[in-house]
Amino acid sequence: MQTKARGAARVRGGLGSARRALQTTAAMFAWAIEQELMTVNPAKGVRLPRAAARGQFLSQVEAGHLLAVLARMEKSRKVHRRFASVLRLLLFTGARKTEILALRWSEIDWAARRIVLTPDRSKTGGKVGERRIPLSDAAWRFCTQCLGLPTMSFQGAGARQITRTGLHKVWCDIRIAAGFPRLRVHDLRHSFASLALANNENLYLISRVLGHTTTRMTERYLHANDSDLQALVQRTTAMWAKVG
Repeated sequence: MQTKARGAARVRGGLGSARRALQTTAAMFAWAIEQELMTVNPAKGVRLPRAAARGQFLSQVEAGHLLAVLARMEKSRKVHRRFASVLRLLLFTGARKTEILALRWSEIDWAARRIVLTPDRSKTGGKVGERRIPLSDAAWRFCTQCLGLPTMSFQGAGARQITRTGLHKVWCDIRIAAGFPRLRVHDLRHSFASLALANNENLYLISRVLGHTTTRMTERYLHANDSDLQALVQRTTAMWAKVG
């Protein structure tokens, strides 16, 4: 940050800002070492407290409500079809935002009913290779209904690409209308994973669907509602009551 002579630059921000600053600084020193300008990276080994989880997740009922609100806003032309398409696919597939925003028709394997992305199109493509995203019946019906519409390819010829900023602006209106003012776009992926885990689906298979490199990454989406905890306590004490 540029300042006047003998000026002080006060940077505001929390752990997120500190973490990004540390990453940038470490990368700069690493480059200097490669250029033989330095021999030690001062940023290496600096540790910051882990950021608290801030994601939310939708229940099955809440997700249905969100989809109903989205449909009404699309019908009344308050939300463009292309934005609605992105949001539905994010919820139906659990895919990453960047994977869907740049989706092309050529990346849909119609015979196998899945999205197939080259390694450069996925965050973990360098480790897991080709990214395959299965399409559920709901996602498949949606894709076939959009077949022939140029708006399905979100960065195809003749259609302006949907940016993260543009999607965020539309999402703010949708989440407020649905009554979820703090829900993030990423929480749609979060909700997909959480619901699958709540339904006792196989953790390894969920991690494959999400494109994670390890199941440890998937475990971040594991949540327990108060009602689930209450039910566990009830079942356990009921067993003791039988022998008491």
